[in-house]
Amino acid sequence: AVLEHTTVETPMNMSPSNKAHIELEKKVIHLILTGIGDEIYSTIDACQTAQAMWEAIERLQQGESLNIQDVKTNLFLECGKSPLTMEKQWNLITDDSTT
Repeated sequence: AVLEHTTVETPMNMSPSNKAHIELEKKVIHLILTGIGDEIYSTIDACQTAQAMWEAIERLQQGESLNIQDVKTNLFLECGKSPLTMEKQWNLITDDSTT
């Protein structure tokens, strides 16, 4: 029987490219966590990688955009005004010129 020998990768025996990747990952995670609002911190903090954090933020932002669009659509339908008129009113209320 051949015994398997497994070497655990540590900073001492890690290749320079792996070390660089790990350090970059730490920096990106730090940037993401310090750049997000408190309202989503607990959701994002649970992610293990920067990529997972970024994807979670994108999903949250997409959901937020969808919710805003739903509200706009409902306002348009309820008020019986043209979408352009309601869009102008919405932008005045939210001060959001990007929509």
